[in-house]
This record gives sequence, C-alpha cells and structure tokens, in this order.
Amino acid sequence: MNKPSLIILEGTDKSGKSTTAILLSKKIKNSVLIHGNIRPYDNSEKERKKVKDYYRNILKILRIFKNKTIILDRYYPSQMIYSIKREKDEFKDIWYKNLEKDILKTNHLFIYVRPLEESIIKRLKREGDEYVDEQDIKILIKRYDNFYKNTKLNKIKITSSDDEKLKKIWST
Repeated sequence: MNKPSLIILEGTDKSGKSTTAILLSKKIKNSVLIHGNIRPYDNSEKERKKVKDYYRNILKILRIFKNKTIILDRYYPSQMIYSIKREKDEFKDIWYKNLEKDILKTNHLFIYVRPLEESIIKRLKREGDEYVDEQDIKILIKRYDNFYKNTKLNKIKITSSDDEKLKKIWST
C-alpha cells in the first residue's frame, strides 16, 4: 500500500475516530491532522454553502502541502450521514458525489472506524454527548454502513485504533 496523501477518518460519535487520527498523526512523518467536525448552524443555503466551501478547500490544502499526509478527523461523509439529525437529508446531494469524484483523483484512503454498536453505546453512556443519543447511533451506523458499501473511495474498515490494518499505513 502506498502511503496516501489524504486519509479520511469517519464513523459515529464515540467510535474512536479521534484516537485513531491522533495515533496516525504521530506515526506518519510529515502529517497534518485536521479535526473537521463542521456543520451548518441551520439548514439555510448560506450555511450549507459555507460547509461545502470548507470541504472543497481541503482539496486545495492537499495541493499546497504536496509532501505531507493530510489526516482528516471527519470530512464530507459526516455531513451526509448526520444531515438526518438536522431534518435535511443530504445523502443524495449530487454536490457530494462530485466532490467524491475529485477525491478519487488523489492518493487517498477512507478509514471507517466501526466498533461494535454495544461499544459505541457504552462509551456514549460513560462520556455523554450533547448531539447524539442511543437511538441516533443505531440510525447513524446504518447510514455509515450504507455509505461505506456504496462509496468508490479507496477504503478500509477497522474496529479500533489498534487494528492491524493501520500498521500497514504508517509502515509504508
């Protein structure tokens, strides 16, 4: 596996994305970690455009930092999956399909952090979350599973930050 220049970490809240992102940023030389938990304040076109502009600018950053590995702790899939919480389902928004086509032109890797549902709910109960609850987690997992199944991105699915698949990424 060639070391990707763009690594996208996705998964529900409390899945272990941030832990995995931090681990990767420490193991991969010349990496830049960007925490991208961005969402519109409301469902207005203006707010949604701001979010889309942010996502598009990530590809510009990738071109600027050619010799670095950009590690994203959340990216556009979160917007699509979590949009259901804002009662504006963006899962079929063509803009995101076009963004994915542009990402496909890069050396990228999509990492879906997908522990068991029970593990996520246990963390949720222990740590709390102001945005999601147990019922949300079940719905969000289904949406992430669907995205993972259908995306054309180079992808792997892991269950935790100590997954053996990750070692192949930083050892290349």
